Amino acid sequence: MVADADTLMRQASMTADTYLREVVKSIDERFGDGFAKSNPVLMSAMLQACSADFAATMLSNSLDRVADAIHTGLSNMGALSEGFA
Repeated sequence: MVADADTLMRQASMTADTYLREVVKSIDERFGDGFAKSNPVLMSAMLQACSADFAATMLSNSLDRVADAIHTGLSNMGALSEGFA
């Protein structure tokens, strides 16, 4: 993913807004209308869980790309060294 700091900053607030809307919807569907508004601690915990899950997913994806690049680089080095043998 390639994006400049301004784009990432705008996307961060949109992501937080999406999480907030979805958390309220989810809580109210399970416990009744208005429950989310009356229970900000529950909302906060769910927002933190969403954020942690997204961060873990992004980190995992990044590590997969790094591992693939390392594997490709090592494979290319092996093929190159065979040419000198």
